[in-house]
Amino acid sequence: MNRFYGEFESSNSEYKDKLKQYLKDFRKGGINRSNLPDLETLEDIIYYCFENENYTDALFVCDKWTKEFPDSSEAWIKKGLTLLRMNRLRASIVCFNKAQLLNPSDFESLIHKSSAFFELGNLSYALLLVEKVLESDPGNEEALFNKGMILTELYDYGAAIEIFNILLDSDEFSRDACAELAYCFLSLEDFETAKIYFERAIDYDPYDYYCWYNYGMMLSQGAKFYRAIRCFDFALSIKNDFTPALYEKGKALSALGKVKQAIESFKLSHLSSPKDIDILLDLAHTYLELDEFGLAFFYFNKAIKVDSKDYEPYLGRGAAYQAIFEHEKALLDFNSALERDPFNPSIWHAKANLLTAQGRHQEANDCFYYVLKYEPTSAENWFDYAMSFHNIDQHKKAIYCLHSALKIEPCHANAYNWLYLFYSLIDETDLAHKYLRLAYLLEPRKFADLLKQSEDKAK
Repeated sequence: MNRFYGEFESSNSEYKDKLKQYLKDFRKGGINRSNLPDLETLEDIIYYCFENENYTDALFVCDKWTKEFPDSSEAWIKKGLTLLRMNRLRASIVCFNKAQLLNPSDFESLIHKSSAFFELGNLSYALLLVEKVLESDPGNEEALFNKGMILTELYDYGAAIEIFNILLDSDEFSRDACAELAYCFLSLEDFETAKIYFERAIDYDPYDYYCWYNYGMMLSQGAKFYRAIRCFDFALSIKNDFTPALYEKGKALSALGKVKQAIESFKLSHLSSPKDIDILLDLAHTYLELDEFGLAFFYFNKAIKVDSKDYEPYLGRGAAYQAIFEHEKALLDFNSALERDPFNPSIWHAKANLLTAQGRHQEANDCFYYVLKYEPTSAENWFDYAMSFHNIDQHKKAIYCLHSALKIEPCHANAYNWLYLFYSLIDETDLAHKYLRLAYLLEPRKFADLLKQSEDKAK
C-alpha cells in the first residue's frame, strides 16, 4: 500500500525549530482551543513526527486536536493515519469511520480506510473501498495507486501494471509507480523490464532505500550477487537498521562463499530482529557449514524457542546431530519435524538418508515411499528410491524406479549406469547391453569404471 501516508518536506531549519517548539508546548499542556495552530501547521507537525518516526508525539497532538475540535474530519483522518503508522489498524479504522461520517463527500477517509484493511489482509474489502472512490472520481490518483497495490498483492500483475503505467505521468505518484512497476515485472520474472523501472525509480529518488533493496533482490534472483550486495549496501547507507537488507546481504555473501562476512551480516540483522526465525536458521546453517557445531546448535535451539511449531529448526538440528554421528538424537529431531509437517518430502528424505547410513535399509525404504508419495515428479527422488531397493536386494523394483526417473529426466546418466548393472544382476543380458551403450553415449569417461563394477559384481 502507499508507504508514505503523507510526508513532511520542508528543509527550512527555522521552521523545523518552530515545529519542535510547538511539540514541547503540546507536551507541557500549553496548547488549547484558543491557541491551537492552524490546519497547515498541525499537519506539518504530524508529518514532522512521521519523518522522525515519533508516533507517540504525533498521536498526542492528534488526541489534543480531536478533543478540542471533535467535529473536524481532518483531525480524525490525521489520527487514523498516525494509528495506521503505529500498526494499530482497527483503531485507525474507527477514526476513518468518524471522519467519513463528518464529511461523507471527502474520499480521503475511504482511501486510508482501504489502506488499513489492506494491512489487515482483507484485500477484497480494501479493493471494494477504492472501487467506490473511483466510481465517483475515476481520476483519483491516490485511489488508483492503492488499487494497483491491492492488485499486486492479489497477484494480478497485468491489471496492476496497467494502473501504474497510467500513474507514470503523475506529479505525485510517478516515482512510486516506477518502483511498483519494477516489482511487478520482477514478480513476472521479466528482469530486463524490471531493471529499467528500478533504475528510473532510483533516478527519481536515489535515497529510496526500499527501492535499492528490491533492486538488490532482483539481482540476487539472477545470481548477480556482487551487484546485489552493492544495492543492499546503498539501502543500508540510507537506513542502517533496515533488517531485510542486512539479511539479504548475508544470503548473497553466503552464495559467494564469503561465509564469515555472511555471518556478520546475519548477526547484525539478528540484533535488529532477534525473533526472526529465518535469520536464526540462516545463522545456524552457516555455522553448520563451517563445522562450528556448538554455535549451530545454539541458533537452532534459539529458533525452536521462538517457534516450537516450526519443523525447520528440528530438521536443521537433526542434520547437525547426524554430522557429528549422534544418529539417535538426529532421528528424534527428524521425527519431531515430521510431527509438525508429515507431508514434507524433504524431512522424509533426511530421515531415509539417516536410516541408510545406519544400515537400517528396510526402514529407509519405507521412508522413501513417502518421499515419492509427496514429491513424485523428481527424477532424483526416483533414483534414490531405486538405490534403496537395491540395498534390500529388490532389483526389479529398483529397475522400475530408474525407468520412472528417466521418464522425468531422459538424460539422467546415472540411471542408465545402474540399469546396466541391475539388468546384469538379473541376467537380462540384452537389456543390460542396451543401457550400457546408452550410458556410454551420455558419459563415455565413466565407461571403464562401469565395466569394472560389472566385472566385480559378476565375481
